[in-house]
Amino acid sequence: MSLTPDLVHQIRTAGLTDTWWSQRLRKSPRAIRHARQGLTYRDVPTPPDTAPRDGTGRRTHGGPVRAKPSRQRWSYFRES
Repeated sequence: MSLTPDLVHQIRTAGLTDTWWSQRLRKSPRAIRHARQGLTYRDVPTPPDTAPRDGTGRRTHGGPVRAKPSRQRWSYFRES
């Protein structure tokens, strides 16, 4: 049984893990990953990614972009 275009579309858009899909469809996680990445089923169009992203390319999921907490630098030669 091969994957249908509707299943490939769901795999690419649902946000579920490859393991979840592989257990549900009785396929290998590698086959699911290749379908998700477009290495197989190239004729199935991939919908555009509309998730908001911050400046680094990471998805923000609609929340604010948080800066990394600053590390306190400590030195043996710190002035008192």
